[in-house]
Amino acid sequence: MAAKYNGFVDWEKPDKLNQLRKWAGEGLTKAEIAHNMGISRDTFVEWRKKSAVISDVIKKGEEDSIDLVENALFKAACSGNITAQIFFLKNRRPNDWKDKRENEISGNGEMRLSWRSSAKNEEKDDA
Repeated sequence: MAAKYNGFVDWEKPDKLNQLRKWAGEGLTKAEIAHNMGISRDTFVEWRKKSAVISDVIKKGEEDSIDLVENALFKAACSGNITAQIFFLKNRRPNDWKDKRENEISGNGEMRLSWRSSAKNEEKDDA
């Protein structure tokens, strides 16, 4: 009986794993990474399911790219980019910086009252 070929094993070698992490860190899509590997996107998805090592290194590469963008956003916000400041604050402290708050009061089913207000226009309770 012939042994089944597991091509992903070749990609579990350190130099190939480094390449996969680099591609994922550069923001390449699954299809682009698969193309660079010389395989189809479907094969790439299957290999990720079969190989925890490949899956983990791709996740780490994706995290690397997110870290780069977060750092760039933070630097832009700190250098005076108003849009970056707004985006940063709304995502890091959504309870303090979201545009609208929804409040609802309901009673015995006869009446329902809800309103929206600007988050920054409300006084904060320091108690």
